[in-house]
Amino acid sequence: MRIVYPLLWSTLGRQACREQSVRTAAALARHGHDVTLLMPKRARDPGLTASDLRAYFHVQGDFALVQRDSRWPGEKLATSL
Repeated sequence: MRIVYPLLWSTLGRQACREQSVRTAAALARHGHDVTLLMPKRARDPGLTASDLRAYFHVQGDFALVQRDSRWPGEKLATSL
């Protein structure tokens, strides 16, 4: 199954929602699913790769990461719509 998993956050951090998102993607990928994390990227955010996420969160699983330019990343966007 192909899964695109949108993220509201654009930088690394140890918040539970970020850990849960990456760990879920890694687990799905380990079970054979084609997982792509879709991450917003502001101008000042660092460019990240899937390998960066795997190393930071200490997970295994072959998921992909796509960063898209965005002016409005963040959890507050979803609650304001």
